[in-house]
Amino acid sequence: MKKWVTKALDRPWIAIIITAILSVVIALFLPKLRFDADLANLIPDNDPVIEQLKNVTDDFGSQSLILIAIKTENIYQASTLEKIEQLSIEIKDLDGVEDVISPFNALIVEGSEWGMEVVRLSDYIPETTEEIQRYKKRLNESPYKDILISQDEKAAIIMIKPDGAIEPGTETVLAGHLSDLVASFRGPEEIYVVGDAYGAYYAEETMKRDILILTPLVFFVLLAVLFLGFRSVKGVLLPMVTVAISALWAVSLMALLGIKMSIVTVLVPVILLAVGSAQGIHIINRYFSYLNQTNDKKTALKNTMEDMLSPILMTSLTTVAGFVSLVSSPIPPVRYFGLITGFGVVVAMLLSLFFIPAVLNVLPQKENNKKSTSTNSTIIGRVGVKVAKNPTLTIFIYVLIALVGIWGSFKLKTEGNMLKYFEKNSPVILGTDIVEEQFGGSLQMTVVVDTKKSNGVKEPEVLEKLEKIESFLVTVPYVSHANSLATVVKEINKAFTDEYKIPDSSEAVAQELLLYSLQGGSDLEYLVSHDYDKAIVTARVANAGSEEIKSVINTVEEFLDREFANDQDVQVILTGMPKVIYRVMDQFAKSQITSLLTSSIAVSIIVTLLMKSFLYGLLSILPLIVTIAVNFGFMGVTNIPLDAVTSMISGIAIGIGVDYSIHYLSTFVSERRNGTDLKTAIYNTGVKSGSGIYLNALTLFLGFLTLVVSNFRAIKLFGFLTAMTMLLSAFSALTLLPAILVKRDKEKIE
Repeated sequence: MKKWVTKALDRPWIAIIITAILSVVIALFLPKLRFDADLANLIPDNDPVIEQLKNVTDDFGSQSLILIAIKTENIYQASTLEKIEQLSIEIKDLDGVEDVISPFNALIVEGSEWGMEVVRLSDYIPETTEEIQRYKKRLNESPYKDILISQDEKAAIIMIKPDGAIEPGTETVLAGHLSDLVASFRGPEEIYVVGDAYGAYYAEETMKRDILILTPLVFFVLLAVLFLGFRSVKGVLLPMVTVAISALWAVSLMALLGIKMSIVTVLVPVILLAVGSAQGIHIINRYFSYLNQTNDKKTALKNTMEDMLSPILMTSLTTVAGFVSLVSSPIPPVRYFGLITGFGVVVAMLLSLFFIPAVLNVLPQKENNKKSTSTNSTIIGRVGVKVAKNPTLTIFIYVLIALVGIWGSFKLKTEGNMLKYFEKNSPVILGTDIVEEQFGGSLQMTVVVDTKKSNGVKEPEVLEKLEKIESFLVTVPYVSHANSLATVVKEINKAFTDEYKIPDSSEAVAQELLLYSLQGGSDLEYLVSHDYDKAIVTARVANAGSEEIKSVINTVEEFLDREFANDQDVQVILTGMPKVIYRVMDQFAKSQITSLLTSSIAVSIIVTLLMKSFLYGLLSILPLIVTIAVNFGFMGVTNIPLDAVTSMISGIAIGIGVDYSIHYLSTFVSERRNGTDLKTAIYNTGVKSGSGIYLNALTLFLGFLTLVVSNFRAIKLFGFLTAMTMLLSAFSALTLLPAILVKRDKEKIE
C-alpha cells in the first residue's frame, strides 16, 4: 500500500483523473435507484411468516387493508353523503382496485317471496329526515353496524380491496393515486387514506424528502465545522469532496445492484458524509502540522503519509468491520445498509490515501496554516495527565456509569410497528387515529382454516369452528369486527328460515351458498377458496404498540393451539400484518445481539493484528463498552425502543468510535517507543492525537445531530443517540485510556 501511495504522490494527475472518470461512470446508474418502505421487506422472503402471508394472498387476495376515513361533525349531511358516494365511484375506476365497499353499495341479504335476495344497503343517497332514519335502521340491522359509519355518526369509512393480480409492491402506487384523489375531495370534512399500503407510500415520499433535505444540510454543517477547525479552503473542500464522491459511489452501487432505498438504507449518503470525512480530517490535520514545521509541501506530504498510512488503514478497517457486522442481521435492509456503507467507507479511505495527497501535491502552496487547534490539543493533553494521576477513581467512575447503563438496558423494548416511525401530526397518523377511535382497528389479522378436502368448508362442523374463532377473537383486547363465511351463512339462513344459525346439513349450506352466488353475492371469494377446501376468519386489530400486538398474537395462538392442535379435520394458521409486526420485533432483538457481538469481536481482532498486541485490541473496545451501555440504558429509561433504525447504533458506534481509541493508542505506542516517560507520553498523545479526535468527534456529532430534522421520528432518535455516542466514545477514549495505561504500567504520575 505504501508503494502505491508514493506513486500517487509522484504522479498526482493520474490519481485525480482516474477518480473523476470512475465517478462519472458509476453516477450513470443513479437514475435507476428505487424506493421501498414495505414493512414485510424487513423480514427475509423465506421466513415462515412471509411465506404464510404470501400463501393466503394467493388463495384469498390481498390481505392489506386500505381504508378511506371521513370525519365531520355530522356524517349524515347531504353534501357529505354525496361526497362519500362520488368518492367511492371514482375509487372503483382506479387501476389496481378490485372492489370497493361503501356505506351505500355494501351488500346485504334479505328475505323475499322467492326466498332471498342480495341487495345494496341503499340504492340512493338519503336526503330527507325520513330517508335518513330509514337508512339508519337498515344499516343498524345489517352486519355492517358500526363498521361503515361510526356509532356517534361523526365518521365513515370506505373499504378498498386491492386487485390480487397486481404485481407485489404496486399497492403503494395505488395508495399514491388514492392520496391524490382524496386530496381533491378533502374539506370541510377530514379525509385520509389509511392502511399498510398507504403507510409504505407515505414512508417512501418522506424518504425522498429526507434525502433532499438531510444530505445538503449535513454537507453544509460539515463545511462549517471544517472551516472553524482548519480556516483553510483546502482543509474544508478536500475532505468534503472525498465524502461526496464516496456517497455518490455507494448510492450508485445500490442502484446498480437493484437494492432499493428503504427506511434503513436512506441513511447511507447522510452517514457517509459524516463518517467518511474522518480520514480526510486526520490527514489534513497532520499535513498542516508538518507544513507549519517544515514549510515545505512535499516534505509535509511525505511525512504525513508515512505517519498516517497505518492509522488510516486500521481505523478504516475497523469502521468497515462495524458496518459489515450488520450483515449478520436477519433484517435484509440492515444487511444491505452494512454492506453499502462499508463499501462507501472503503472508497473514502482510498480517496483519503490517494486522491487527497494527489490534489494537495498539485495545488500551489499559498497558505501556511499557522492557526491550529493547539489550544484544544493542550487542554486535552492536560486532561489526560489529570485523570492519569487518579487512575483508580477514573476507572471506578466509568465502571459505575457502565453498571447504571446496564441496569437501564433491562427496560429496553422493541418496536416493529412502522406507524411509530411517524410524527403524530402526519396524515398517516391522523387517519389511523380516526379509524382506531371510531372503528376499532386498521390492521387485518387472518386465521386460515384448511380442511384438506374439497367442499370441506361447507360442513356445518367446520363452519361452527369458524364461528368459534370469530367469537373468541372479538373478546381479545385490541381486536374487533371479526368476520368469516360462518357469518355470511347465518345471514343467508336467516333470510330463508328467519333463524340466525348455521344449517344442520352440508346440503343445506351448499344450496344456500349457491342461491347467494346466483343472486349476486360477490364477496365469498374473499372468505373461502374456489373449491371450498380453505376458509379464513378476518378481524381488525388496533394499530397499537408492538408489545400490545405481541400480546394479541400470543393470546390468539394459544387459543388456536388449545382448540385445534389435535384436530384431525382442520389445520389452523394465524397470519396477517400483526403477525409480521410481531416477527419484526423478534428480528430486531436478534439483530442487536448479533451485530453487537460480531462488531466487537471483528474490531478487537483487527486492532490486535494490526497493532500486534492482544492487550491493545482489548483496550480499544473498553471505552465503547461504556458508551454502548450508556446508550442502551438511556433508551431503556426514556422508553426509546429498538427498531429498524436504532438497532444499528451499537454496530455503528463500535465501528466508528474505535477510531478514537486507535489514534490515541497508536500515538501513545509511538511516544513510548521513542523513549518518552509515561507522563510526557500521555500529555504528548493528547496534544498530537487530541486535535484530530476533537475535530472528528465534533464533525460526527454535528453530522448525526442534523438527522433530528428528519420527518421520521425513528431517524430523529437515531441521529440524536448516535451523536451522543460519538461524543461519549471520544471523551471515554481521551480519559479512560490514560487511566488504564497508567494502571497497566504500574507507574504513579505526580
